[in-house]
Amino acid sequence: MSLYPGAPRPVGDGRHVLDDAALEQSMARAIEDAMGDVFQKVKGMPIPEAGKEDRRLLYVAISRGVLKYLADHQETMSTTTVINNAPRTGDINLNVTMDGHSPHN
Repeated sequence: MSLYPGAPRPVGDGRHVLDDAALEQSMARAIEDAMGDVFQKVKGMPIPEAGKEDRRLLYVAISRGVLKYLADHQETMSTTTVINNAPRTGDINLNVTMDGHSPHN
């Protein structure tokens, strides 16, 4: 499984889009879904369609920045679990794919 931020999908002639296929199983899609949920709860109505493309740009940019930062700094991260009352510390290996999603197993 990989952590996938979302990425513009090429559609030819040098053009790219941020459609549903480009965001499938991505962090950007999770942010978009969460935004829609929170907006509905706070505002009492669905998030407007107007501005959807610009919001998607923002969600993808944030997702790419967060995952790039985490991937670039994963050597400084570790996890500790307790097994038989003894702490065990291990490295974290984030499998980040910036431009394509690796399916979940």
